[in-house]
This record gives sequence, structure tokens and C-alpha cells, in this order.
Amino acid sequence: MYAQRVANFVQEYQRYINNSANEEELRSGFYLAATNALGIPNFTLERGRQDIRRNRVILEFKNKGLFRGQSTSLKFKEAQDQLINRYIPQQSLRDGRRPSDYIGVCFDGEHLAFTFVEPDQTVRVTKLLPFDEHSAGALVMALDVDDRRELTPQNVIDDFGPSSFIARQTLQALWHHLNVSLDMGVKRIHMLFTEWKSLFQQGTSIGTRGRQKLQAYLQSVGLPESADITRLLFVLHTYHALFFKLLAAEVVLTNAIIPGMTQTDFCFSTAGLPDRSLIKLLVDDIEESKVFRRVNILNFVEGTFFTWYTHEAPAGLIEAIRQIMQRLNLYRLSDLQLERTRDIVKYVYEQIVPEPLRHSLGEYFTPEWLVEFTLDRVGYQGSQILDQKILDPCCGSGNFLIHAIERYKQAAHAQGWDDSAILHGITNHIFGFDLNPLAMLTARVNYLIAISDLLKTSSAVEIPVYQADAVYIPKPRPDDPTIYRYDISTRLTGCPILALDIPVSLIHKQHLFARVLEEMEESINEHQHTSAFITHLKRNPEFCRVEDHLDWIPYLEKMFNDIQFLESRSWNRIWCRIARNYFASVAIGSCDIVAGNPPWVRWSELPQLYAEKIKPICDEYGIFSDERFFGGNELDISGMITYTVIDQWLDEGGKLAFILPQNHLQSQSSGGFRQFQIRETPLEVLQVDDFSEVKPFRRVGNRPAVITIYKGRATTYPVPYNIWKRITPTTISENVSYATAAENLLSIPHEAYALEDAGKRWSILPLGRFPLLSMLNGEDRSIEGRKGIVTDLNGAYFIRILGHGYRTGTLRFKTSPDQGQKPVPERTYEIEADLVYPLIKGAKNVQPFYATTSELAVIVPNKGINSSSMPSMSRLTYQGYPLAARYFQSLNRDVLIDGVGLLDQRSTWRTRMRPFLEKQYADNLADIPFYAIYNVGDYTFAPYKVVWAEMSGSLKAAVISDGLVPYIEQRKIIIPDHKIYFASFSSEKYAHFICALLNSSIIREFVDSFTIKLQVGTIFKHLRLPKFDLENAEHLSLVDLSITAHNTMNKTNGSGNIEAFIEQIDIIAVRLLAKFAATITDQLQQEGFNLEF
Repeated sequence: MYAQRVANFVQEYQRYINNSANEEELRSGFYLAATNALGIPNFTLERGRQDIRRNRVILEFKNKGLFRGQSTSLKFKEAQDQLINRYIPQQSLRDGRRPSDYIGVCFDGEHLAFTFVEPDQTVRVTKLLPFDEHSAGALVMALDVDDRRELTPQNVIDDFGPSSFIARQTLQALWHHLNVSLDMGVKRIHMLFTEWKSLFQQGTSIGTRGRQKLQAYLQSVGLPESADITRLLFVLHTYHALFFKLLAAEVVLTNAIIPGMTQTDFCFSTAGLPDRSLIKLLVDDIEESKVFRRVNILNFVEGTFFTWYTHEAPAGLIEAIRQIMQRLNLYRLSDLQLERTRDIVKYVYEQIVPEPLRHSLGEYFTPEWLVEFTLDRVGYQGSQILDQKILDPCCGSGNFLIHAIERYKQAAHAQGWDDSAILHGITNHIFGFDLNPLAMLTARVNYLIAISDLLKTSSAVEIPVYQADAVYIPKPRPDDPTIYRYDISTRLTGCPILALDIPVSLIHKQHLFARVLEEMEESINEHQHTSAFITHLKRNPEFCRVEDHLDWIPYLEKMFNDIQFLESRSWNRIWCRIARNYFASVAIGSCDIVAGNPPWVRWSELPQLYAEKIKPICDEYGIFSDERFFGGNELDISGMITYTVIDQWLDEGGKLAFILPQNHLQSQSSGGFRQFQIRETPLEVLQVDDFSEVKPFRRVGNRPAVITIYKGRATTYPVPYNIWKRITPTTISENVSYATAAENLLSIPHEAYALEDAGKRWSILPLGRFPLLSMLNGEDRSIEGRKGIVTDLNGAYFIRILGHGYRTGTLRFKTSPDQGQKPVPERTYEIEADLVYPLIKGAKNVQPFYATTSELAVIVPNKGINSSSMPSMSRLTYQGYPLAARYFQSLNRDVLIDGVGLLDQRSTWRTRMRPFLEKQYADNLADIPFYAIYNVGDYTFAPYKVVWAEMSGSLKAAVISDGLVPYIEQRKIIIPDHKIYFASFSSEKYAHFICALLNSSIIREFVDSFTIKLQVGTIFKHLRLPKFDLENAEHLSLVDLSITAHNTMNKTNGSGNIEAFIEQIDIIAVRLLAKFAATITDQLQQEGFNLEF
């Protein structure tokens, strides 16, 4: 154990030098102790010099106690001078290295300090500390590492990433401390965790594959594989936040931001303290931000959720934190490069927080080149930006902000501005906020580093990055618009809502408001009365100078009393800071430009409490689609954020550029997004840049598009729509500039039109094609596209037939646990053959004019979704299906999740079917048909169906009818799964007519233009086709061609050549469609189609 190794070394050394006094004896004792206790034998004893060297660690000894524990002592200064001016320069010349590569140690046997020569030749000397087991750890670590560490992504990952000893030790200690504290009901920690959890609780949305990756990660860091995901995320975020707070403290002190500051380090001097003193200094200097305030950075850390670890911290955790600081002490932190430190923030977070957890939160790091592209699209460049306010309302780690800062610096330098003016301009024009407290902190780290070259001034700076919500924001009270109301939900029983009313005139005086809240928190912590707090305010000249300050007092008194109530219940120390950040989002006012990459999280994956809180806001904007059962409530939250941000922060005439899911433009669940109107204010989509095929996000199959919107004009169609592709298959690195990325990018101009339906789905086509195909735009009411059956438990309903059952008319089967994520047991059962059908599952089963059934069969226990079609459990038995009833009952009884049966857990049953039946079965809920499946009706059992797959990439249609189930002699109707869409027909010829048209090139082009490539869903709401006529020769020709193509494909098991059939179908289809729109005949002829019959 590292701590024990250090303690042994200290004891051994002190034993050797107990009766020693001179340098030679101290050096000899050190050599023996290091060799014996540390196992470090390869020291160099320099001849003619009183020092010891181990490669790039040089120790300068003085007689015992000569430093007298004072950094002002002559012998201490002499040791410094010898290291700085003699030993380090001489050794660096011999080795051919830079002086900044060396670690100097001044040591008199009782006290020690580190001495560093930085790359810019400045000298930095740490605090002089007593030599004991605390301070000696840093020395031992220096001897082990044997070098100064460059601040590079790889070094940081090696030292602090999840595979490092330091990370494993710290994460395990944090995990143990959190679990013990929560189990014991430690009030402070319980409060912080509970409040954080209400915003960031994660369910099971990471899926089976994500859970497997997570378990491998947990195993690698020594945490239990069954770890609660929410607690795990809290621990990981705490570690990440702690590391970057310590790194930032070391950076601001190392770089001497304030001229004349005597403190030049944080980590060594703090790590050398006893346990309780170390924790107290962490609280005061880091979590209360005093070290940052000393260098005039006002709001870098605002200790809220992630301060929990300091409360009753156990010795093991303190030792782990001490080792983080001892390691950071060895890093060379001057002359930082923005690009390198930006990469560090990104890579450390990616390594520490596993991919499944990051993606379940909607967190994706935006590639550098795509950030540049987005800022270009919104016009953020040139001297004009010096007067423009820009906001990233979901700033994550701050990538858009630091790119904006770099552009602002370039523009300001070109205008001859000095550093002070540039700093003032940046902090008053470039803003960010994020709801995630860890994201906010990492963005502040990046922002701080981006402006660090401007900070050598005595003026105070506030980093304008705040923890705030882009959706649920303070609003003017309806009865008094000069007062802003914000309701903060708390998890404290008896006080669910902290309702804050603050005058807008106070909110806009940000610095004064911050000081008022600091005074409020301090007064509450000291258990002062409200009157004492108000008296303090009235003695503040800055407060009293404001003309309407007396009008503020009633609101501040109420806020004080409300928070004081929480303090009386041990539920405080965060609310003033949270309120200050949320109201800061009001103070920034309207902006000229908004740019960013908001989180992509579907509605069902949001924490329940948060979803309930913002639901009224979504209703206010009309953002939900009317298509409830096709995902109307599955809006991606990024669409909601787009509307609230435009409404609240984008100025009239301003522009927004967001990286959004392309699905917003075409999915049925985003119909509300495509209204492009906020109350009376129109929104103009200026252009869309679709990067779906470029795949800019690593290991993620999402479909990003940069959507640029102007506030104040209506959208006119067609909208310019660029489809981007890679010129070569080579993946574009996340870290290259746009200029480099552009060498492998090609833009293909398209245009987008809104279809004639309530949701105004976009049809995206090459230039000039929409007028040609617009005759197809409309709804065909004679044909209805439907989704296949929904079981929500495929492992139980999709079965493998093993043979005949013991009874006549029954089958023996095995469940299929591999067909889903729920824990269906792999068992063998028997069931009545009448309920078993052939199954068609997904895209792999459908090609043009060819469909195959799955090797699995499907149980269909109900014929519809009305009460008469779903027999009760008792009726199921009486009607001749006792084996089926027994099977479903055993599954629901034997497999419980949180006390609820496996079949009762199914989402569609729970949310749509059971509520419909509960009144009918109120007297006997045990008899409710919990086995029933969804999307079943007469259409399911129609003799003919035209089918196409939901996830096919393009429209491919085939006709199906009946098929075989093993060990059942008669053929049975083929049942489509929910991944298959279909239209049902009683006429075989009608089915083949529609199938032929759907496989024609012209209709496939149009359908592909408005459907998401992986979600080819219901199409007849947007597709108008000729009515089938048995007397029409062209129609019958299409029928014959479809039947012949099916026969060809069936004979060759799907490998037949059907191009000739499709060519003939195309000719007939174009002639038919030309009769729909005679006005485009000339254009069709020009394109080479023969319209003569």
C-alpha cells in the first residue's frame, strides 16, 4: 500500500538520522532509507557536491534543521539558489534537456520544498513543509515518476484515468463513502445526492449492450458490477469535478495570474497537511472558491452537489485525494496551449464516464471541425462579432465557447485592442450555461484557460458560464412583469417547491445580486435572524446607492425565510448558489447569435420529475405531435430546447445554428417542431446541412444536421438543403480544423419542401425534382398503412417449435430469451397450435418482391384490442386454451421486476391497454387479460398484405399471404412484427398492383425523400396512388409483373434478377402518374420516358 510505503520510508529515514547533524550524514541516511524502504537503488551521489540525484530529481541537502521551518532563512535561500543557478542548469546541459524537465528539492532533514524552473525561465518554489508522512508522499512520488509531467491528454489519462491506481483508489473510496453515508442516513450527503438525483437519475435506458460495457468498466475500476447506475454516475462526476478543480487551482497559482502573489502552488502545500486540515482547506479554498477569489476569479467554483465528499471524509478517501494532489504537483502547468488542454477535458471525461452513461445523458462531444462549421453558418466571424452577444445554452464542456473566444480574440487584435479591453469584451459577449453541474464546471475550466493569457490584471473577472436550464427558466410573473418567478423543486418532505420572486432590476445587477446572495447564505449559516440580514444589506453602500433598493427588501426577506426553513431541516447550503446561477440566465438578456449542440434525449428517457416539470412548457409551445401513438410523446428534447432558446434569448433578427437530429425534419413525432412559429413570431429556416452520411460522431450512428434559423421571418419553401458526404471512406478525425476536414467533404445541393399534412414532413430531393413528383403528395384514404404486432416481450411470444405436444392440437416449444432485453427464462412449454402463426420480423426478411418468414413462430393470443377480442384469463381457459393461460400465468408469477410480473411490466400493456380495461375488471383484476398484445385486428389476419420494413434504408415491398409453422399441416396467415409495416387486402390482384407501384423507381424516390432512412413507416398519409381498376390494362400489367417477379424471386430464394421487371414497371408507373398531372408530360418526355400507350 502506497501510504504504508511512505510511512515506512519516513520512519526508516528518521531512525538513520536520529543522531545526525551534517549534510553528509543526512544524505547517507536518505540514500539508505530510500534504498531499503522504497526499493529505489539507482541514485547518483555527485562527487564534490552535497546533493543526490535520481535522473531528473535533484535534492540539495543542508545541515539538519538549518531552514528553521522558514522560507526566509538564509540556508533555504542558498539551497534554492544552488538548485536554480547551478545544479539544474548544469545537469540539463549534460543531459541535453530543458531545465523545466527537472524537479529540485530543498531538504534539511526536517523541512522540504520543491523548486521548479518553468519553460519561460520563471522560478517557482512551493511552500516549505515539515518532513512527515504527509509531505514525504510527494517526494516519494517524485522519485517514483522520476520526471516532470507534461500536461498532455495521454499523461493525464495514464495518471488519473480509470486504469490508473490513483483513479481506482479514489473511485473505490468515494463509492464506499457514498454508500455507507446513504445507508446510515447522513443528512448532508443524503440531501446533496437526492437533489442531484432528481435531475440526473438514470434508468435502464442504457440497454443490454450498454450494461455489458458498463460491467466491464466497473470490473476494471474495482467497483461492483451490480452498482446502482445513479450512485455510480454521482461518484464518477464527483471524481471528475474534483480533479479539474484541483488542476485549475494549480494552474492559476502556477501561472501567477496576479502579479506579486507569493503563493505559487496549491497541491503540494495542501497534500502535506494532516487529514482534517487538508479537508478544511479543500472546503475553504476549493469548494468555497477562496483560492480563485484570491486571483480575482469570482465564480469559478460554486460548491453545490459535488462537495459531499468533504463531509465526514474517511481516512482512505483523504489519502486518495492527497495522492491526486501529489501527482499534480509534478506537472508542468505554465505556457498552456488551449488546444491541448481542451483535449484533456474531453478525453478525461470520456475515459472516466463510460460511453453508455454519457450517451444515455445525450452527451456527445462535438468535433472541432463541426463546431467551426456551425459558427461559420451563423456568421460568427470578422469584426462584427465584437459587438455581438453569442450564447451556447447547452454548452457541455464549452467547445463552442472557446472557439468563439478564439475568434473574438483574433477580431479584437486585428482592431488593435489591448488585453484588458479584449477580456472585458469576451466576458460580456460570450455566454454559456448547462443544467448539468459537471458540464458547467468543465466549461468554466475551458473558458478560464482560454482567457488565461488575458488575466494578468488586478480587475475581478466573472466567468459567464452558469448552471441553468435552457427549458425551465425564470419567467415574469403574470401579475407583475417586473418580478421574475422561479420554482426550484426540492426533495424535502413538506417543502416540495422553493418559489423565488426576484425583482428584475436586481437580477440585472449581477455582481450586486451575487454579493447579496453571499451575504444571505452567510447569515443563514450563522443562524442569524432575517432582520440582521437586512441590516447588513442596508449598511452596504453599493446596495443603498440603487434608487429602488427598498423595493427589493420584501422579496429578499421572503427568500431568506424560505431558505432558512430549509436550513432548519438540514437541507441547505446550495440554494443561494443555485438561484444565483438560474437567475443569471435572465441577466444576460437577448443575444444576437445562438449556437451549440443541445442534448439528444428522447422524452421517455428524461428523469420523470423533470419531464413532469417541463411538460406544461412543451404544451405552451405546441411542440408535441398530434400523432400520439406514432411517437408523439417521443419528441427529442433538443427540439424543445430550440424553441425555448429562440423565444427567451434570441433577439429579433438574430440567428441560431444548432446541431440537431435530422429526424426533426421528417419524423412524425416532430410535427410540432416543424411549425416554425412561436406565437406571433415566425421563424425562417435559412438552410440545413445534413451530415448523416459523414458520421461525424465517433462510434455513434446518429444523424446530425446543422439547422440555421432566422428569427422574425417566415420559412419559405424550398429550403436549401445540403447533403454532405465523405469523398473517401476515411473517417474524419474529431480534432482537425474545418479547413482540414473540408478536404474530404463534398456537399450535394438539394432542396426541401413541406408535404401537405398536419405535421408538414419534409420531402428532400435533388434540385428541380419536387415539381415532378409533387403529384404524388397527398393522402390515400383507400389504403391504410399499419404497424405489425407489438408484444413488448418478444422472448415470450416469439418461440422455437420443438415438436408436437402430448395432447392433440398442441405444440411443444421453447422461449427465446435472446429476442429481447427483458429476463425471460429459457424454458420448454406446451401451447395450443391454434394460437401459433408464422412470423415475419424485419428488414432482413423483405426484399423487392420477396419476403421470407422467421425461423421463429409467434403466439397471437387475442384477435383484436377491444374488450370482446381479449378474453379474460378464465375465459381463455374455458374457450379451449388452458395451456396458453397456464403459460402466461407462470411467466407473470415466476419472474418479478420490482414486485411486478413480467407481462404486467410491458410498456404498451401498462400505458395503453390496461387503463382501458381496468374499469371493466374492477371487481376482479386477477382476471384481466394481461397476456394480450397490441396492434392486432382483422387487418392482421387479412388474406393478403403488402409489407415493407421499418428499418430498411429504402422502400422495398413484397406481397405475403400464408406460410407454414413446423408440425402444423395447414398453412396459416403470416403475422408481421412491429418492425414491419403493411397494408391489408382481400384481393390478391389489388395487393400486387400496390406492390408494383411501391417498388417503382419514381415512387420509391418520392417516399425515400420524406421518410427517415432507418424509419420507413406509414407512407399512405403522404402518398396518393391511382385507384385500382380491374378493367384497366395498365393496372393488370402491373399485377402480372409483380406476380412474375415474386415467382422469380421465390424460385431463386431471393437471388433472382428482377431489373427487367422493374424497368417495365417504371414505364407503366410513369404513364399512369402522368395522367395524374398532364402538365408535367413535357418534362417527363425530356427525361427520356416513353409516354405513348
